[in-house]
Amino acid sequence: MDELTDNKIIGETGLDNILNKLTVADDDIHPEKRMRQAWNDYLEKNLPIFRENYPNQKRNTLVNMIQKEVNYMTIEMNINNYINNFHIK
Repeated sequence: MDELTDNKIIGETGLDNILNKLTVADDDIHPEKRMRQAWNDYLEKNLPIFRENYPNQKRNTLVNMIQKEVNYMTIEMNINNYINNFHIK
């Protein structure tokens, strides 16, 4: 039985042999960890910008401001997707 994964053919028989040949990236195991990593990357990228714009604010306040920005972007994307998918004008 041949399995097709990542454009490679695995020529193995038996479930154990096939599972031994398949590899899963670490970040594919838990979607929650991927989301957390994406948030940490976004925060790492944008926190210096917010610190520059708001030098007297505490870190927690800046993180809350970034979270609000992300929430607004998400709402905007969802509204745009809804409008585009249902052809609302």
